[in-house]
Amino acid sequence: MISFIEILLMLAGLLLLVKSTRWFVDGTAGIAEALHIPLVITGLTILAMGTSAPELAVSFMSVWSKNESVALGDIIGSNITNILLILGICALIGNLKVEKATAYIEIPYMLLVTVLFGAMAIFGKEFSLKDGMVLLLLFGIYIVYLVYQGRKQGKEMPVSSREKKPILGDLFLVLLGFVLVVGSSEMIVESANIIAKDIGLNDRLIGLTIVALATSLPELLVCITAVRRGKTEIAIGNIIGSNIFNLLFVMGTVSMSKPIVFDLAFTSDIIVALLAGAVLWLFVLPKKKLNQVTGTILLLGYVSYVIFRMAGQ
Repeated sequence: MISFIEILLMLAGLLLLVKSTRWFVDGTAGIAEALHIPLVITGLTILAMGTSAPELAVSFMSVWSKNESVALGDIIGSNITNILLILGICALIGNLKVEKATAYIEIPYMLLVTVLFGAMAIFGKEFSLKDGMVLLLLFGIYIVYLVYQGRKQGKEMPVSSREKKPILGDLFLVLLGFVLVVGSSEMIVESANIIAKDIGLNDRLIGLTIVALATSLPELLVCITAVRRGKTEIAIGNIIGSNIFNLLFVMGTVSMSKPIVFDLAFTSDIIVALLAGAVLWLFVLPKKKLNQVTGTILLLGYVSYVIFRMAGQ
């Protein structure tokens, strides 16, 4: 029987997540503007790491509680959800502008690390300490690239003509928003996990769908808020950055602490994640944007995936 209390806790977590995400976006955008940091770099780094914090926390808790299927399902499922569902919804709200560097470097890098992630999992049959070191090394290379891009683009940015305001207020919003985003996400994940088990879903499916969707809510709300405020560079940058962060930093960090055995049943889901990234790349290459048509296709892809996964369990 589904617990009424768990449903209330999930709804409360959702309400808190909506508010805290808005503070987080406002504070981050304010800091970026004050320091003349390009919005796309902000999305690829600060926001991506912040909104991926729930995946990191959930993966650690799941692995150490000997529930590795939830951890793997959350990482893989979150990447699928980010591309197909979140970018699909955001593209329906408004056209998403894609920077050339994102189209030609960041998305291909995401595809490359997805292939590497799949190869490690399928052929190695586990994520070992050595695999974790490789993943974290690739994450370090990615961060160095972003720092270089930030400095390069920062020099090309015109000085803002807005009236200067204290940056401490924006810092407070970021810190408060971040803490509440993580806390509310944990409320949602725990409640969703209990409700899903009451319904009778297995751990793998819970990780791929329910938990993945719950931990992707920060990305969803950050992106929707950014698009509605005309900061579309944050939206696409946040999704690509979050996916890279999930594959390299989250899995790298978790597998450094404890080896994670890979269930071959996840192979088809890794293929779906790779295909989703490839389709996104094909969509953004011609005109460097996502529109309502491409957004609809992405959403249909997500619905089809969930139906397929639910049917196959």
